[in-house]
Amino acid sequence: MIGPEPLRKRRPNPSTANLKTPPAVFQATPTPGTGKSDQITRVVIYSARDLESEDKCFAPIGKGVTFCTTDSESCSVRSHKTGGKVRVIADCMYILFPGRNSAYCGPALMTSDLRPDEAPEDVLGEERSVSAWHGFIHARSTEDKPVIAASPNSPHGGDG
Repeated sequence: MIGPEPLRKRRPNPSTANLKTPPAVFQATPTPGTGKSDQITRVVIYSARDLESEDKCFAPIGKGVTFCTTDSESCSVRSHKTGGKVRVIADCMYILFPGRNSAYCGPALMTSDLRPDEAPEDVLGEERSVSAWHGFIHARSTEDKPVIAASPNSPHGGDG
């Protein structure tokens, strides 16, 4: 057929009104408990003896946000055998990564920073969301510590 080409329908250009964020009633609401920070987990504490035994892998995972908590002998990740290790501190609480054999490198909290009425063993048994553990660690690490007054005869206080 000879003659003019049939007219093509042009797609209308999207208007800026169509690109705006939909009203709140149409926005998807995140399901509680599905984000990493909402997942329930525990903390882990390694003693100096645990660290000396080198029973855990402690290799950094990915960009070093977490570290491997698998037993050294059963860890099958090749790079964990030959690569560096995260410097895990004795008597320090680390948040376990939910559903994985790993823990977050930070934030972390020394057990000495717990309140006098909080036993490390009790805290180990608690389950909280990752974000709640972050809040717990932040609260304990920023609390004022009691000041021990120097005795009058000490070189740091009194008239002595």
